Amino acid sequence: MTSEGRRSEVILLDGRRVELIIQPKLFAGDLFDIVSSHFNLKEKEYFGLAFLDETCQYSWLNLDKRVLEHEYAKKHTHEKLILHFLVK
Repeated sequence: MTSEGRRSEVILLDGRRVELIIQPKLFAGDLFDIVSSHFNLKEKEYFGLAFLDETCQYSWLNLDKRVLEHEYAKKHTHEKLILHFLVK
């Protein structure tokens, strides 16, 4: 764990929570692969990672972008980043 990482939590489909430290260079696609490996998914296109925005709507992470470069992550830098692994 480095001081650069961001405390985060991914809520899985069954309600389990995976706590992790997200490093600044981690792409959302890499995080998605890590999380989906918990389920041994074959058809990943039906799933994604999202966060709840200020209007309580889910916003999907762009898998080609770094996790911490998404607007939500930039706005809420002092909070634990909560992500949801969901069916699209």
